[in-house]
Amino acid sequence: MTETARISYRIRFPAKAGTYGEFYSSNNGTSEWGELSKIKALITRGMPKGYKGRILEPFADYEVVKVTEHVRTETEVVTL
Repeated sequence: MTETARISYRIRFPAKAGTYGEFYSSNNGTSEWGELSKIKALITRGMPKGYKGRILEPFADYEVVKVTEHVRTETEVVTL
């Protein structure tokens, strides 16, 4: 039995708590990123809006949430 921890980061808008738009999601549906540097790059670049994402809107009123997921793997031999 092994136990590992998966860490991911999400961008949360506290003003939209409990609604569909509480967490930022990219155009391809990604709402979790594995590295903090990718979150920083996204925040400095801004949110793509408008026609094909050509307009970049700066992030405002956001917080970065760190999500830690503990995964336990068990192996069992089954006889048939």
